[in-house]
Amino acid sequence: MKPSYAPGDTDDYLINAVKGGDEQAFFQLAQRHSAWMIGLARRYCESLADAEDLVQEILLRIWNHPHKFDECRGTKLSAWLYTLVKNASLDYIKSRERRKDKHERWGIYREVLVQAEDNAYGLSAMAISAEEQFNQLNAMIAKLPPDQQVAVELAYLQALPQNKVGELMGKSRKAVESLLSRAKRSLISQIRPE
Repeated sequence: MKPSYAPGDTDDYLINAVKGGDEQAFFQLAQRHSAWMIGLARRYCESLADAEDLVQEILLRIWNHPHKFDECRGTKLSAWLYTLVKNASLDYIKSRERRKDKHERWGIYREVLVQAEDNAYGLSAMAISAEEQFNQLNAMIAKLPPDQQVAVELAYLQALPQNKVGELMGKSRKAVESLLSRAKRSLISQIRPE
């Protein structure tokens, strides 16, 4: 059942009704503000679905904690909603970047191993979570000699060509190839000891 509300019902009237547990007033507020809230969130989110989810979470927080809006402070409801959406959107961006960084790091490190193994062994065959695999791989890389760690970081995490890695490390391209080859062998031997 789609609610009807008087266009003259102010946001203050509706939020006060929501504070009293009025679901109809909450629905009316959501209907009145959700389109522009989604539009604002969409500026920050990767997809419309993410923006809609973000606004849905905000609306749920408002339903669960409507008393967090204090009209006595002189703030309009729309300004408060704008602040909620903007802050949630910025949190979304930070979270996305953390996930992306972790995923990128894991993907590149995993590539180091996939290039050198036959997939019958290794991290992918272990019955452990991706988080544990990521931590284990970082620990294994930390055991490499420092020059191999740097070469792996530059070649795989920074995605630099081997000649640039050599230039930064003061080594020839052949020396970098050798470092990366030894690093791969070392990582594989840590996974499946001979």
